[in-house]
Amino acid sequence: MRKKSNARYAHRFKILDPSTWNPIIWLTVLLRLGAALSILFLPFAGMVASFFMDWFDAYLLIQRAGISREQYHTLDKNLDQVWSVVMLVAGFTTPYRTLLVVLFVYRLVGHAVYVWRDDTRVFLFFPNVFEFAFFWFVALAPWLASFSAHNLWDVLAVLTGMKLVQEVSLHYIWPARLRSMKQHWHGYSPVLRALGWRRLGI
Repeated sequence: MRKKSNARYAHRFKILDPSTWNPIIWLTVLLRLGAALSILFLPFAGMVASFFMDWFDAYLLIQRAGISREQYHTLDKNLDQVWSVVMLVAGFTTPYRTLLVVLFVYRLVGHAVYVWRDDTRVFLFFPNVFEFAFFWFVALAPWLASFSAHNLWDVLAVLTGMKLVQEVSLHYIWPARLRSMKQHWHGYSPVLRALGWRRLGI
């Protein structure tokens, strides 16, 4: 059992070795890093680009690069940490610095637990409210600064609820859906296959 667990662990973390990457993985990583770094200069546009790449990279890495879903989560969560550090730097001079630091540390603890437990469901207890908070309080500040300042805790409660819904969808509902499709369709449904999705990655 331990040998099997060690083999799985080695397979999962092999994706962090750049020498194993194919051109699609390199392209995806560079696009994600570029989108994250652009936040330092254009917070709103950079966040929009980062949200898009965080969504689209699953297609590139699993469907085109051919990595497993476990490897995808390992690479994706580490790229998320780079994204988070950039957001923290960009938001450090704002009035919301303390809030952002607390949310950043909370998510960092969640990431450490994820690495230790090897289970993405831990993010149900450590939702990444940090990225939503940065988007609202910093990236949207030119338009919502006054509203945010007078409704801080209400906004934060709504953002937390929204992020919890997303985390449940990503780490509980969608994996269950994948297992169902594997059982009934031996892969994605005909509709998703028509859209280019082939590999379940599980």
